[in-house]
Amino acid sequence: IPIGLEKNKEIVAGVTFDPIRNELFLAEKNKGSFLNGKKIQVSECATLDMAVLGMASFGTLEDLKKFGEFFTKAYIICPNVLTTASTALDLAYVAAGRLDACYSKGGAHPWDVAAGSLLITEAGGIITNHDLQPASIYKNEIVAGNPILFDAFTELTGLH
Repeated sequence: IPIGLEKNKEIVAGVTFDPIRNELFLAEKNKGSFLNGKKIQVSECATLDMAVLGMASFGTLEDLKKFGEFFTKAYIICPNVLTTASTALDLAYVAAGRLDACYSKGGAHPWDVAAGSLLITEAGGIITNHDLQPASIYKNEIVAGNPILFDAFTELTGLH
């Protein structure tokens, strides 16, 4: 359950709640990111072969075909690839260091990105749209990760 608060065109608060695990991810602008009250930060993984990547794709059959090709390429380099059905949790997991990077094609909603973008940036990570510009809650294609791995990951995705 993701919720983001936008004030003057800036995300100032974000919450993602996972009721299955009873986990509350919370971020407030300039105050950090937290999981159940404990401060979190992105991972420090530096290489793709050791990384845990999250990937999700939604959309047209052509989108899924392209995603399948990318997933296969990524899996050869990084055998730790997870596919989920929740962009909101992927972004929260990047913020908490559970995932080193994530890629979402066509499945991110404004509320996913609002909460997740603040969680990640407040935890020291990078999140952009596929054009590698700062994440907009109004675009549904997201790439995020720790700053050490981000360039290598975007290169792998073909975005770099």
